[in-house]
Amino acid sequence: MNRVSKGLFAIAVFAVALRIFAVFFVSDYVEPNAWEYGAIAENIRTGKGYSFNWYEDEEPILTSLQGPFYVYFLVAAYSLPYKFLAIQLFQSLVWGINCLLVYCVIRELGEDERVALLAAAGVAVYPALVFSATQLHHTTFSFALITGALCAFARARRTASYRAAASAGVLLGLYALNEPVVFAFLPLGLLWFIWRRKRNVPAATFVMVATVLTILPWSVRNYYVHQHPCLVKSSIWQVLWIGNNPAATGSLRTGRGSSIFYNEMPAELTERIKNAPTEIERSAILRKTALRYIKENPGRVLATDLKKVAHLWWFDPYHPRERNPLSWVPWQTLFLLGGAGLILKARDVRKYLPVFFLFIGYGSAYAIFVPSPRYKFVFIPYFLALAAVTITTAVRDFKVFLERKRKP
Repeated sequence: MNRVSKGLFAIAVFAVALRIFAVFFVSDYVEPNAWEYGAIAENIRTGKGYSFNWYEDEEPILTSLQGPFYVYFLVAAYSLPYKFLAIQLFQSLVWGINCLLVYCVIRELGEDERVALLAAAGVAVYPALVFSATQLHHTTFSFALITGALCAFARARRTASYRAAASAGVLLGLYALNEPVVFAFLPLGLLWFIWRRKRNVPAATFVMVATVLTILPWSVRNYYVHQHPCLVKSSIWQVLWIGNNPAATGSLRTGRGSSIFYNEMPAELTERIKNAPTEIERSAILRKTALRYIKENPGRVLATDLKKVAHLWWFDPYHPRERNPLSWVPWQTLFLLGGAGLILKARDVRKYLPVFFLFIGYGSAYAIFVPSPRYKFVFIPYFLALAAVTITTAVRDFKVFLERKRKP
């Protein structure tokens, strides 16, 4: 085992150990909040199917509110003794793998070993990523899937490998079963994949086919259940309404930190949703209401969209967790250092093009709908890599400065 391998192994072990410490420090493994994922998983286990009490329903209705990846992970994990502790410990182990994936993707993008190791080490200790292992949420797995997908995607472009292309497609599809926002990235990503590389067209086809085939069973299930097309999630129209209504703040939350969806919905709209018997009908009501608001208030909507961009990439003052300095101080510091690194790498910026396209896809999609602070987690490794460029450049220049001063 060479020096780099030993360093990478140490980083992965430390990442796992730090998260296991966080699990026991937070002590949220008795009955943690599993959000909609846990409710759906319990309904599956009790024979009620993939269903959810969508909006104050007495009985759960068949749903596509959340994608199936994390739900079925919970279904499997709920059969274990000390299930919540087991889930959090397993997620801690996955973060060790995530550090390895970060090293691989940064190297695949063309950075040197030092920058890749620093990015992996940053992921190991970044506070929000450490804390995410304690949450019953798909963030841990989404991070692994999109990081692995980008690594395979970059490798497939470089080598025209069908195996890497198929792997990228499968991982993108699995990621889409958690976060369908990745579809905003795919057109730009595939254009980059074949740009000036016509030999990559067959491999690009492999990416598309593998992605489609991965999500197809779930999309077919949704059509069978709802008798209406639904690619992954029906919640797309719920978040469209949250981001585009008279009470919209550019966040999931109100100024008081409460949910806009449950606390700011007009009584008339609430009644219409309650009276609609199916999820698709309820989604249609929210879609029409949001689109009408957008059409009637273009200036106000544009101002809110700009706030959404600021909330996603800088700071969301309405989200309670964002008010914690452990959340906003590391991110804003990293954002500024990463921006400086981007300037320093201006001549060699093309290696980060797939990440830029993912950045554009996320930013444009969430400007239309509504962001949450956790949506930027998948970008942390690349900001860490660019921040590492800033720091290593500053250290190198400082050493040169000292050497010049020592010379007579």
